Amino acid sequence: MILFASFLGACVASPINSEIIDECEALESGTFYIVNHGLHTGIAVKRTDLTEIVPSLENDLQSGEYLEVGWGDERFYQAQTVTPGMAIQAMLWPTESVLHVVGIPDTPQRYFPKNEILEISVHQPGYEKLLGYIADTFDRTSDGHITRLGPGLYGNSHFYRATGSFHTFNTCNTWVAKVIETSGYPITSDGIIRAENLLSQLRRGVDSGMKCFSVR
Repeated sequence: MILFASFLGACVASPINSEIIDECEALESGTFYIVNHGLHTGIAVKRTDLTEIVPSLENDLQSGEYLEVGWGDERFYQAQTVTPGMAIQAMLWPTESVLHVVGIPDTPQRYFPKNEILEISVHQPGYEKLLGYIADTFDRTSDGHITRLGPGLYGNSHFYRATGSFHTFNTCNTWVAKVIETSGYPITSDGIIRAENLLSQLRRGVDSGMKCFSVR
């Protein structure tokens, strides 16, 4: 998560690879959603799609059609009161990370009516890789279990210990970009720091007329 974007200069998004084939007309596809919270973005997928490969989530989040997942600095993301020192530490030094998982009882558009929601479809193999990347971000104990850290920020949600280090050049938005990039969708995670860096690339997908991309 990044709440100190004002400390960072504008970042020019890398160009999208124009040679990537539009696979929107594939017989089978998977759909996911990008939730724009302003400075922070999350990714929402069908609950059963993720709990199938991370079964422990089923015990914690038994209801809801979708799960929204966000990644960020362990201390900063979970803090009840944020201090300038926390922001500076998260920005300047690599820190431990967490995943924030929210059970969404309705569609992302209805659950977040005031947020910009981007709906993306990719071919099924790409969607499965995307789910696998999210699953691999959960840090696991020696016996393969994920670690729940505490209640989340809103709704039916929890924090979980995650892999990867958070820092200025590897933010919540960088992580979401990497997740999407894994699916084969035409985006590059290089240079993605702020939410706007990510969204500007995704909006270019809309402008290019790709049928698998829409903004709600």
